[in-house]
Amino acid sequence: MTLGQLLSFSAGLVILRSQLLPMAASLPRIIEGGPSLTSVFDLLNEPASQPYEGRNSIDFKGSISLHDVCFSYSDEPFLRDLSIDLQPGRVTAIVGENGSGKSTIAGLILGFYRPQSGRLDADGVPYDAIDLRDLRRSIGVVAQDPMIIPGSVWENITYGVPDAGPEEVAEALRLAMAEDFVARLPGGLAADVGDGGTFMSGGQRQRIAVARALLRRPKLLILDEPTNHLDDEGVEHLMRNVISAHDRVAILLISHRTEVVALADEVFRLEAGRLLRVAGAPGGTSRPPSAALDARE
Repeated sequence: MTLGQLLSFSAGLVILRSQLLPMAASLPRIIEGGPSLTSVFDLLNEPASQPYEGRNSIDFKGSISLHDVCFSYSDEPFLRDLSIDLQPGRVTAIVGENGSGKSTIAGLILGFYRPQSGRLDADGVPYDAIDLRDLRRSIGVVAQDPMIIPGSVWENITYGVPDAGPEEVAEALRLAMAEDFVARLPGGLAADVGDGGTFMSGGQRQRIAVARALLRRPKLLILDEPTNHLDDEGVEHLMRNVISAHDRVAILLISHRTEVVALADEVFRLEAGRLLRVAGAPGGTSRPPSAALDARE
């Protein structure tokens, strides 16, 4: 071997070593993550199944009924013998501790889960006969941590309603008490919200989600802790706007805040997987708040 060949070999070895060392350092992580990766692939290869296989579309008016519904994520019962009626023009509230199953009830109503026993009806038609994807188009949802897509304020509000006009969007913003802060944004409705809404506060994200839900003019509106990031001053004003936004809309309100639940026509407390009707519930937007949420029939 000549001196030049030796130097070339040494230089190549140094370059190869610099690439092999990071690979060797990553090898334990690759081995450790192998079973997890296998599980992910197994999950992706599982055939997709839907809780309901109905194909009928209905002219949904907003009435949802749960009849003796029992649901469990495992062998241990989680929700037991739930019976509740959501009716157009009425606000039904559910209160309870974190993790008690309030959001699971919303998931059952949306058809994401199927109960082990009991049944759900929409306008008197069993869920088994209904095209749930079509039904969901008539349901608006405002979650505790709403989904904000990368893009502009306009794109987030009109998501799912691409043919909405400026006047409709302006009205939805007004009802959601979002028009003032949107007007102050650079670009207004064209302002970028950031990835996941990182350019906005939690309260601003929730108001955008409320405006998006109201723009759809739903027949049933599910509000899951809709004022979690809002201060007390604007909570009642916002909720009164939402409740009075559209005639004959049914509203399911999930919250732990007394000033919010006080606006409901009917209040239930979820305890140990069961719904207990609260005695002396306020009864709508025209009645004063009630503090008697711990009383039960």
